[in-house]
Amino acid sequence: MTELNSLNLGRNLITGIKRNWFVGLQKLDSLSLYSNNISTIESHSFDDLVLLSSLDFGENPIECKPCGFKEFVEWSKNRQHIVLRGWCADEKSAISDVKVSSFGRCTVHKQPKVPVYAYYIIGGGIIVIIVAVVVIVWHRRKKSLAN
Repeated sequence: MTELNSLNLGRNLITGIKRNWFVGLQKLDSLSLYSNNISTIESHSFDDLVLLSSLDFGENPIECKPCGFKEFVEWSKNRQHIVLRGWCADEKSAISDVKVSSFGRCTVHKQPKVPVYAYYIIGGGIIVIIVAVVVIVWHRRKKSLAN
């Protein structure tokens, strides 16, 4: 596994990152920890990942405050090139393509709140389209049977 350059550990119910998990993976460029339940990261867990350029923490309950992942935040400050995706649990906001170096300052992108009536409008529009297609098909079939 020393030649491994991409690793997807998404959707594995991982609750924490252990210090020795990535030892010997110096060529790893892309790491996905998407959709787990990661709430702890042991210090120095990512030290061997010297070529890492993509780190996906999407759908994990990450605490964005520096005290939440103090060692991780410190490690990330020296990796300007890494892009992080994740969820800021303390701010209830999405982190999308945020430079990891700004992670400790909780750089987030607030998701716009969609009003409930918008879902009714979209659903109603879909129903109208389906009914229109059914009527057109029924009308054409009726017309072809008459001939």
